[in-house]
Amino acid sequence: MVDYPTPNMHVGRLGRPRLVVLHSTETPTNTARAVAKNFQDPAARASAHWVVGTDGVFTCVGESDTAWAAPGANHDGIQIEQAGYAYRTDWTSADGAQVVAQTARLVAQICTRWGIPVRHLTDAELANGHPGIVTHAQISRVYRQSDHTDPGPTYPMATLLAQASGAPATSTSSATTTREDTPMYLIRTTTPWNTYAYALVCLSGLGGARAIEQSEADYYYPVLGVRPVGWATWNGLVERAWAAHAAAVKAIGGAVDVSISDEVDKIIRTIKEIGAPAPTQEKTA
Repeated sequence: MVDYPTPNMHVGRLGRPRLVVLHSTETPTNTARAVAKNFQDPAARASAHWVVGTDGVFTCVGESDTAWAAPGANHDGIQIEQAGYAYRTDWTSADGAQVVAQTARLVAQICTRWGIPVRHLTDAELANGHPGIVTHAQISRVYRQSDHTDPGPTYPMATLLAQASGAPATSTSSATTTREDTPMYLIRTTTPWNTYAYALVCLSGLGGARAIEQSEADYYYPVLGVRPVGWATWNGLVERAWAAHAAAVKAIGGAVDVSISDEVDKIIRTIKEIGAPAPTQEKTA
């Protein structure tokens, strides 16, 4: 679920995200919410996936959609705006360090979600298509479609990388968090009939799996994230979830009367009815 939805975005992506792009808002460190609200104005002609400040962490664009933040890297970047000034904020001060620490936790979560390595790319690596973490200044230098230099020359990239490498890879939103060891996952696939399918799967203990609609997926997304998988993997995870459920019921002495294959077939029948069309511009699930 997005905290402050904005019209300044494109639905879907041309491909899987490969970059985490760091920005600064050029506003005080406690203005993340105000910046997120400003992105809702069509006249702003800009947006980001996340805005981080001492006043919270807020979403403006879902990570599966394209934000307008860094021309040249919008299509394959996840954009994080950090409340602060590129050339005035002391990122080692109490407030600046708090913003960096919150960003580091968020970066760890994003990198885990999308399989992006926690590493700072050189300009050459960025130009050659490597995945990793970059600044808006690098995007400007490499793609020459903007002149921004944020988050500035004093931004503590080494600190952020160290914190992100050791941060728990659980999802964060302004309102909700989840346990790192939760067995529940939100998965998404593109079906053979060219629709999106979402399912909640519990891969250990009680729970099994169930198909859900886009609206419910949006509700769980800030807590669980979403894991795009292929159709065969999607079916395998659903089957595994029901197998784990049956094993748990048996272990606690209950009668196992569920047919795993029947449950998988039931979920497939359900997603045929509720599946949303997959965007044609996306090449993968």
